[in-house]
Amino acid sequence: MKQTGWLNRALAACAAALALCGCQATPDAPIVVGKDNEAMIELALATPAPGAADTPEADTPDAPEAGAAEDYAALCARYGCPERWQASFTEADGRLTVQADVAVDLPGTGDMPLARVHAERFEQALVSSLFAALCGETPMYFLPDERPRSAIEADIESMQQRLRELDADSFPDAEMAQAVRVYLEADIKRLSEELAAAPEQTELTRSDGTLQTARTDYGGDTDAASGSYTRLSVSSNPYAQSARTFTVNNDAQYENTDVDVFTDEQGNTQVVAPQSGSTLVYCREARLGEQFLYNSVVLSDAAEQALSGGHVETRLATAPAEARAAAEALLGAAGVTDMAVERVELRAVGEYEFVAAQAQDLANAPQAYAVRFVRTLAGVPVDTMTGASESGDNGMSFGRSWRYENLEILVDDGGVLALSWVAPLAVDEVLTASAALLPFSEIETIFGRMMAIQYESVARADYIESLRFDVDRVALRLWRIIDKNSFTDGLLVPVWNFYCTSTTVNTDGTVEEFAYKAPVLTINAVDGSVIDPNQGY
Repeated sequence: MKQTGWLNRALAACAAALALCGCQATPDAPIVVGKDNEAMIELALATPAPGAADTPEADTPDAPEAGAAEDYAALCARYGCPERWQASFTEADGRLTVQADVAVDLPGTGDMPLARVHAERFEQALVSSLFAALCGETPMYFLPDERPRSAIEADIESMQQRLRELDADSFPDAEMAQAVRVYLEADIKRLSEELAAAPEQTELTRSDGTLQTARTDYGGDTDAASGSYTRLSVSSNPYAQSARTFTVNNDAQYENTDVDVFTDEQGNTQVVAPQSGSTLVYCREARLGEQFLYNSVVLSDAAEQALSGGHVETRLATAPAEARAAAEALLGAAGVTDMAVERVELRAVGEYEFVAAQAQDLANAPQAYAVRFVRTLAGVPVDTMTGASESGDNGMSFGRSWRYENLEILVDDGGVLALSWVAPLAVDEVLTASAALLPFSEIETIFGRMMAIQYESVARADYIESLRFDVDRVALRLWRIIDKNSFTDGLLVPVWNFYCTSTTVNTDGTVEEFAYKAPVLTINAVDGSVIDPNQGY
């Protein structure tokens, strides 16, 4: 059966995704060593660090302190890498090309630590500090079990008003307008049913930011992933979408870490599995803040201007440097000292949170700066990605998971608009302040061979004419991996991360370009093993 162009491209995208996300250790890849954390630690401790012979002895007066900033050229020499990496690999009879011409991104220190870490929870002291800094004197109340009739009626009126706007042809796309209409009508029906049983009034209880204890309850007969956990869910007005909100959900203290799969009464497959990934979310205005956190569009990169004091094209009166300073001041007030700014972006959101913001007219949309932080250890950033590592259970593709740490603060002209902190890490023990690393020449060889192994079959698909990967960034960073059979304990290890943009030329003449936000390849800098971020090791 002849495949249409869109189907060819969909299949190509799926194949590329599988190549990126699947298990990367294959029989054709002898360079990938066994994933033995203890053996890797021994290797990191047993071999002299790169460039160590050219640096003063640790007990001499001229020896630099661990983590001290060094000249870029000296750093490149120490790590055995060029100041600018230029390379080109061609495979699959010329149909697969990988090329690089980028400056190597190194931390400002000649020492790469290796440390044991675990999944942290948001302790009361940190919660109280952030609660005080973000909520101030604003009264915050626990969310009641029921809402009063007046609050539900206000929501129904808001939905009906948005329906009237659609009928007035205010929405730019007819097909999307119909999708929005269906969504609104379903929501109005649900709210009307809630209204029929709603009380006239409810009593609110004020919170001082103290965490509460609760238990996991999935219903049915399963007690998998059971245990107690701490949480906090408060709002300045539980009945208003413009209210200030502060929410904490900590990992459970699991009594049962089994994974259970069952079919519910509606015939849907349900998976109950323990996970690590505590969350803390704050919004100055609930609906707007959530839109910026989860459904915003990047208008421009403002990282350079945030450092130089320059400006970007924006309707905000706040400058990038002021936004960065506000975000850093918030963490400083909360006593957080081990997080550093990784990037600053100017973002915007459309009017409807359930419609792809890219399709909106953003000329008059709300704007805010997104300041993204990463953890640091001895001055070295910990690279990360969205999502989680997940270990299969009894042959299943799902199981216990550990989310990757992410911290983002949104700032607009009103100050801090929103904060989202997911899966904080805690460092238990620094095993070495200066791990022994492979020279970059070996990493480069591994990169070339693994890209061929992963993507040759994709490039040879009969609907693809050529596939090219351009390396946008290659960075030496720390990365979190997991211990065997664990979803709460692991290591921070030095890695080389390769970020790429792919360009696919299809046989139907279409060209597709995709910039990967996650590393296309992550290589352990100690032993050369390839790390699969989706499996966590």
